[in-house]
Amino acid sequence: EPQAGTATWSAKIDLGNDQPDAWNRQGLPVRQLSAQAVLSLEQLDIAAASVELGGRARAGMARMRGQVPLRELLRSRLQIELQQVDLRPLLTTLPRTSLDGQVTVEPFQQGRRIRVDLRNAAPGPLDVDRLPVGRLVADARQDAAQWRIETLDAQVGSGLASLRADFVPSTRQIDLKAQLQGLPLR
Repeated sequence: EPQAGTATWSAKIDLGNDQPDAWNRQGLPVRQLSAQAVLSLEQLDIAAASVELGGRARAGMARMRGQVPLRELLRSRLQIELQQVDLRPLLTTLPRTSLDGQVTVEPFQQGRRIRVDLRNAAPGPLDVDRLPVGRLVADARQDAAQWRIETLDAQVGSGLASLRADFVPSTRQIDLKAQLQGLPLR
């Protein structure tokens, strides 16, 4: 509804889906969507948004809040929290997971920064439909001149896979460093 005397609108959304299903079954893997936001000509302010995920089985919850400047999308600030997210009910070809953690998008100099810290409470081998990654930590930055992965660390069992990278779009130059330590090879 529009707010009196201003060019802003407040919205509260509460939608349910009584037939959720996986994307690859031509369904929408969302059971419930709730959000509160304010929209102006300049910005979208998301006070709170939550999505109960799932297809035929429950698949966890994602919560989000933040600000999106409509004329400068790179200046967006978003915080996403995952709670017990299982990827399999979203797309049946994906492994089973139980992901908890945060994804943060924020302005950084003339671009954006994305930070990820996720834990998987149900890691296991891919051949039994599990994701072997127990924890993923990432810190990436992007602007017009350069994309940089400061940190991308994946814990697999007692081992670690690490990646650092720089990419310059204007020259298509990439500098990539990867390190594998003690990964289980069974």
